[in-house]
Amino acid sequence: MKNILLKILCCAAFFTHLNSSCAADSDRDTAARMKEQRLNKEAQQERIQMLCSSALIEEASAVAARDWENLERLAKVFLAKCEKTLVPDEYKFISSTYGNLALSYVENGKYKDALIASDRCTKTNYSNFNCFIVKARALTALDKNLDASKALDIGERLAKNSLETARRDLILSSNASDKEVQKSKIVEAESNLEFIDIFRKQLALKLR
Repeated sequence: MKNILLKILCCAAFFTHLNSSCAADSDRDTAARMKEQRLNKEAQQERIQMLCSSALIEEASAVAARDWENLERLAKVFLAKCEKTLVPDEYKFISSTYGNLALSYVENGKYKDALIASDRCTKTNYSNFNCFIVKARALTALDKNLDASKALDIGERLAKNSLETARRDLILSSNASDKEVQKSKIVEAESNLEFIDIFRKQLALKLR
């Protein structure tokens, strides 16, 4: 009887060790699969970031070339592939693209579409004064001059605030890269304020 009990205990010890070994193997397999999934996800995110960066560069080129049809196409490509993948810190790029889309619509005479895009632009990043400027242009084209004037007022205040902030940050910047970024913001704000001044004079004539 004693021998039988010893055999049972030995068998129990063996199966306990076997089960522990199998569990350890299973844990290692799970860990390996999770690591592989994480690496695949990181690689996919990196590919998306590269695609989005390339799309933004192409958008800027289309704006410089005043190629409005391709700007519309490129903006839609970016939004389709990148809008839901970017983190909140990168929403300014989404707003910029909606602004470009609105600009392409205005230049192509699609004024109602431009209003929709400009509203999406401001909802994504309210401080983007370009959204309000292009919205004012669309409203003017639709003979909604009073609304256009209000949108232009907001755009002007935001542009002035951006200019003041960039000038202050330029003074506080400690490296060349940051200084170049602030200088670029200053140039953008100043050029848009010049445009607003000209646009406002034209709009004033329509409001008489």
